[in-house]
Amino acid sequence: MHTNYCTVQFSLDGKDIGDPFVGASAATQAGPLQVFGLIELTAGEHTLGVRMLQMDGQEPFFGIHSVLLSEQRVEPPAAAEPNPRILAQWAEDVCRPRTALAHPDGVHVMMGGFAGYGLCGGGIGIYNMQTGEGTLLSAEKDLLPGHSCITLKALPDGNLVGATSVSAPGGGQTIATEAELFILDWETKSVVFRTVPVPNDGNIVSIEVAPDGVVYGLSSTAVFFVFDPRKKEVVHSESFAAYGHAPRHAFQLSPDGRLFALLNKAIVEIEPGTFGHTKLADTPVSISAGGAFVDGKLVFAGNSHIWSYQVDPR
Repeated sequence: MHTNYCTVQFSLDGKDIGDPFVGASAATQAGPLQVFGLIELTAGEHTLGVRMLQMDGQEPFFGIHSVLLSEQRVEPPAAAEPNPRILAQWAEDVCRPRTALAHPDGVHVMMGGFAGYGLCGGGIGIYNMQTGEGTLLSAEKDLLPGHSCITLKALPDGNLVGATSVSAPGGGQTIATEAELFILDWETKSVVFRTVPVPNDGNIVSIEVAPDGVVYGLSSTAVFFVFDPRKKEVVHSESFAAYGHAPRHAFQLSPDGRLFALLNKAIVEIEPGTFGHTKLADTPVSISAGGAFVDGKLVFAGNSHIWSYQVDPR
């Protein structure tokens, strides 16, 4: 269900079954289970149809999650606390989430990403788990107009550091040309510093804050850079193109503070402080997305498959 989905009529072999279903909802979520039957069916092919009905103010959109044909009737589940449950949504400003963060204060969680269809510049939505209050920082009013925050971390002082994309995958008109890194003051929720860490690159796809408070980043052209938030400057930059391109969430930090970078052709360990790096392994598949550090393993995606790499302990 979605804010602008229309009402539909289900049918079987061209004959209506059940009442019209209203797909519009204030929140984007899975709709309730629809059960039709018992229906006597002969052997052979049958067609389940969904006809969109004309509804004022709604768009001709609807989605089906799954369909089950069963000899046993499946009853809708009893009302219960949903899991997962929706805390907050910002459908226009964070239509395509690309990053999420639990703030070190233990109270706030947030997400950022691309804006909705026909728009450019995504916001950051912040949710207070104690009060249930949601707050939106929009690109136009609070952040960087024409930019979408696609990677976000917390600095040791509680302020946020984020990096952006200038793309508009929902068909909006792009207005910025270079991705930026910015610092957001946590108390005032305002941008207090911004810079272009990699000139002529429109996407900073991954950043990580090491235990020493220094920010490490990778751009879409596989430029590795280091930003010192105390000096407010980029202190190191080099190409990682020999290891392929950088997927989303390329950086992974182990519990003991080791920093790893997952590029699509290789896994690299970075030495905080010296900015040196060591290639640990060539990958048997192209890494399409970074994942997590779990029980001594780097877990990542290779298209539709999940892979892991066992990290040697120090």
